[in-house]
Amino acid sequence: MRVLVTGATGLIGANVVKRLVETGHDVRAQVRPDTDRLEKLRPFDTEVCAVDLRDREGLAALVR
Repeated sequence: MRVLVTGATGLIGANVVKRLVETGHDVRAQVRPDTDRLEKLRPFDTEVCAVDLRDREGLAALVR
């Protein structure tokens, strides 16, 4: 299953990404454009997308 995780570099989000990847899901990880926490996601095979949650057009493209 393909899953979008918002806030993927946060404490909960990073753990959700880890668990989803471990169980075989295709994960798209939304992160803030200015985040300095991308190292949390490097161990996982995920598509990382830097999109602000206040950006309607960016979010629409993210969920397509």
